[in-house]
Amino acid sequence: MSDVVKGKSKRLDHAKAAGAFIAKTDHVAFHDKRLWDLRSKRDAQAHGMPEWETLRELASAMHTLPQVLINVEVSDKTTVATAPSVQAAVADAEAELGDTGRILLRPSGTEQMVRVMVEAPDEDTAKQVALRVASCVSEQR
Repeated sequence: MSDVVKGKSKRLDHAKAAGAFIAKTDHVAFHDKRLWDLRSKRDAQAHGMPEWETLRELASAMHTLPQVLINVEVSDKTTVATAPSVQAAVADAEAELGDTGRILLRPSGTEQMVRVMVEAPDEDTAKQVALRVASCVSEQR
């Protein structure tokens, strides 16, 4: 971007201009207030929607679980992902996790890789299960 000064253009140093702007502390209060106003307007509009409370109630029942993702490089992602021993490891993991978590094993869409993702009630369990299944996938390379 450039500015025209007396018929000539000069390059604008954006980093320097941003630094100078930030250094002017009188702008901080204005921007904080403006941001607060925008958020307040957004929240007021959201609360004005009849569906808002229903959506909040539905969302409050959702709980996030620790998630572990391990990518395993393989020579043939489809063959490895469908190997009986890998499928058995996934079934064992599903049985172990039961209703408290989940496992997803899928070949990458772009690389010779199988992705192992585990969600469990705690991170240690997620890591242990993911590592066990990833090890089985690794053995099939």
